[in-house]
Amino acid sequence: MMESLSAVLEPDVVPPAIAGAKADIQEKPAERTFREKPKESLRVLLVDDDPIDLRLNRALLEREGIDVVALSDWGKVNEELFGTGPGVQLAFIDVLMPEVRGDFLVRMMKETPRGRQLPWIIISSLPESTLSQKARFCGADGWIQKPLTGESIREIVKRFFPEE
Repeated sequence: MMESLSAVLEPDVVPPAIAGAKADIQEKPAERTFREKPKESLRVLLVDDDPIDLRLNRALLEREGIDVVALSDWGKVNEELFGTGPGVQLAFIDVLMPEVRGDFLVRMMKETPRGRQLPWIIISSLPESTLSQKARFCGADGWIQKPLTGESIREIVKRFFPEE
């Protein structure tokens, strides 16, 4: 158990599940940016492997008037970001997920043109100091310690969409 925890907290350990995943990213031209839509139609991506956290956080975001694309499978993030759908303007990604840690997912997505346009917020119940370090390491635009609150969501939305 300690070994797996240290691997989770060690920023330079790349999980085997994503070692070759970068090659699988199918980038399409970025036709939309996260600033194009007003708050009433703000659409966010929420990725969390825990079904209870996913359901609770989705409900919390929706109560704030935000349209949520909730995914429990990190593999579908690529589809959502680079597909032909309406797109998202903000992403909340859980750090502690099986197969691929959220901070590595953010780091990988930030290497794409579309991924660089999107604000990425990592979320976790890890201690603040660890979460802050992971955010800096992966290039996330912010972090929120779980549990999410209406106030923490409003702060993030205001930070990236000040005109709202």
